[in-house]
Amino acid sequence: MDNHRKEYKEIREELIRYIDGQNPDYLPKGGKKAIHRINNNLVYNTDLHF
Repeated sequence: MDNHRKEYKEIREELIRYIDGQNPDYLPKGGKKAIHRINNNLVYNTDLHF
């Protein structure tokens, strides 16, 4: 992660802006919450790792 932190943060911010631009009824929690849930799922659900 340390080697790719800058790229991760750039992509993360881009995704948050994209998600926040979507219909708020579809994603009422917002982009940061959605990214946080995705990251947690990848950490704790080993079946989801690529």
